[in-house]
Amino acid sequence: MSDDHNRRSEIRKPTAVDLGLIILLAASWGSTFVATKLAVFETGVVWLVFYRAAIGCLTVLPFALMQGWEWPRNAKTWRLVLALACLNVTAPFFLLSWSQQVLPASTGALLTATSPMVGLLLAHFTTRDDKLNPHKLIAVFLGFAGVATVVGWDATRGLTENLPAQAGIIMMSVCYSLAATLMRGELGLKPFNFSALVMGIVAVVFLPLSLLLQGMPHALDTQAIYATIYLGMIPTGLAYILRLSVVRRVGVSYFSHVSNLIPIFGILYGALLLSEPITLPMIIAIVLIFSGLAVARAGVSAIPAQSGNPVSRGRDTD
Repeated sequence: MSDDHNRRSEIRKPTAVDLGLIILLAASWGSTFVATKLAVFETGVVWLVFYRAAIGCLTVLPFALMQGWEWPRNAKTWRLVLALACLNVTAPFFLLSWSQQVLPASTGALLTATSPMVGLLLAHFTTRDDKLNPHKLIAVFLGFAGVATVVGWDATRGLTENLPAQAGIIMMSVCYSLAATLMRGELGLKPFNFSALVMGIVAVVFLPLSLLLQGMPHALDTQAIYATIYLGMIPTGLAYILRLSVVRRVGVSYFSHVSNLIPIFGILYGALLLSEPITLPMIIAIVLIFSGLAVARAGVSAIPAQSGNPVSRGRDTD
């Protein structure tokens, strides 16, 4: 049985399979906004965090049990589990829900497109094999231009308003990028085991918190039930496993481009489900974003196995 989870990951040039998984994740997360709107007004923000974490945990738990359940054996693994429970689940869910109450969707999408730059900078200063280079900078620019094209450059006019909410979206990007950087390190547990434990801890914490802040849950309508189950199983549970796997193979800076694809799927869902038109700017945006992914791929080069860890506290080598 592979013990990749017991060592730090080495990145390699992304393959077609990696790109396919990133597109699949973008498709999943692109649907989160619609599903959240269908669920959150029935569940409330705090209960929805609990439901997503609990259902996500139950989704991956059977796979973890089939692999053989293990508890963390040392304080280092427990610290990593707790850090990811905060950075990858709790904080982003809260920041997104809070910011979306006042920010227009277009401004939110534009700010989310800062994720690749955040990821690139964090990876540059915290790893030795995922450094900043011209290809990656060009890719970030193309991706941002693509998102700006699809949401409309008018969205930039909203950047002088609701600054705390905008800071919330950017902090969400920072949380996800920090979490992705930590995912590249030594997990200490098998991926399914690790993921189930992270989401289980969030669920255990949020059950009493939800009761305290929102009281007993009430009966949900059918639409909200389906939306909540979907949110827990797909964008939370299964997506967590995919994200963990892809980040460890291709690195933080390349993976962060998934945020540029999310608005594209928002458009496609609108066209398929709501008969909304697909316009020329949308097509241009798709070309720009995928061009950015292609350029970013050219900027990723796997390094040969050598002494030292790919995840480090500073810049030690190119």
